[in-house]
Amino acid sequence: MPDPDTGICVIGQGYVGLTLTAAMAQSGYDVLGIERDEEKLSDLQQGIPHFDETGLKETIRTQQKIGKLRFRKSLEEADVSDRSVYILAVGSPLDENGEPDTSALESAIKSVSTILEPEDTVIIRSTISVGTSREMLEILKREAEIDIPEELYFLHAPERTVQGDALAEIHNLPQVVGGYDEKSVDRGAEVFSHTADVIIEVDSPEAAEMIKLFDNTYRDINIAIGNAFGEIARQNDLDGQRIIKLANAGYDRNSIMQPGAGVGGGCLPKDPYLLMNSVDEADGLLDSVLQFIDTSRNINESMPDVTNAIIRDALTETGREDGVRSLVLGVAFKGRPGTNDIRNTPAEPIISELSAYGTVDAYDPLVEDEKISSLNARSVEPDDDLTSLFEKEVYDIVVIMNDNPLFENLDLHRVKEGMAKRPIIIDGWNLLPKTTVKQLGFYYDVVGGQKSSGETKRETLRTD
Repeated sequence: MPDPDTGICVIGQGYVGLTLTAAMAQSGYDVLGIERDEEKLSDLQQGIPHFDETGLKETIRTQQKIGKLRFRKSLEEADVSDRSVYILAVGSPLDENGEPDTSALESAIKSVSTILEPEDTVIIRSTISVGTSREMLEILKREAEIDIPEELYFLHAPERTVQGDALAEIHNLPQVVGGYDEKSVDRGAEVFSHTADVIIEVDSPEAAEMIKLFDNTYRDINIAIGNAFGEIARQNDLDGQRIIKLANAGYDRNSIMQPGAGVGGGCLPKDPYLLMNSVDEADGLLDSVLQFIDTSRNINESMPDVTNAIIRDALTETGREDGVRSLVLGVAFKGRPGTNDIRNTPAEPIISELSAYGTVDAYDPLVEDEKISSLNARSVEPDDDLTSLFEKEVYDIVVIMNDNPLFENLDLHRVKEGMAKRPIIIDGWNLLPKTTVKQLGFYYDVVGGQKSSGETKRETLRTD
């Protein structure tokens, strides 16, 4: 079994790589993190991560002081003579045609190939299409100076954490390891045994790749079902948010997800496409399966458009055409657990839509001003509590675009007093008390809820 003092090198310090780097150092490993972006590298060397994650900054700074963690720009610039485990956690995006872009991973593999010694371990952490790990192994066979696979441990060990709680989940969630051969599986289990409480061993890299893609595609489909049900209910002049809660209540066979204004981040908008890309030929039932996955993805991609249609109806029904002053609450792609990640954020198309009517301000307690500005909104900050935003500006419309619990605590009476006549709230996550909001005289509509102009119907949950 590798000693906890074993030298680990993690290549790529993004959302996947940096959290693993910190967690492995926290587990006792001596960890070298490679980050080629000079600005990010400079910050990391000063103990400053480039994204928010619970406990991450404190862990990095503590491990740097202990001497278990350091960062360098490249393998060439670092002393890797004491490294024996190389973990590749570089980005694996889709290209402009929606196809997997493995160029960063290929580059990292080629860099590692020049320094490998017998008995070293290469672990791919990036999320990739099924079969990609084996393609990377073929590159190693061509490029490395050692005998592969005889003198190398090679495996895929996918990241499965949720942003905002990643450090805890690296330790608490089962870690999947899938090796090229039995000795590689054993080696992977040994490496992660100091970091993860539970190890799941599978007999191939392909099995490990597919587990990760199944995880996120399953979640994406479930989200799509909730969004679809919300739209069906709305078309029937029913409150889909309420109907879904009642359908789930006391009925353990159901776990229907609530509708929302969109799905963002770096995983769910990408991973279903990676899974579909893993199928070479599709006919018959398999073709229907791929259409099902694709349709689910299209539903979730369409939710910002659904939200924008609700916004347009609200502006039209309240007689607003231009000169509209808008406030977007929630810019990160999600609010629970909190993050400052704006990749694929549903807030972006909403800000774009609102900009056609006038000026747009935005607030998110975790997102930096420059990120908000990059979405063409003006970043605003409350003086005291959140409601103080409405004492600074007179807004016509407020759109809630993520489920940060802070947004549930608005003093709605003060909000109403600070807004323009016929004020609008569009609630993308059903956070506010519907009856109270309407009693105060807001035009209020909820994604997946009953149309604002519809008559409120009674659906009651009785427990007696």
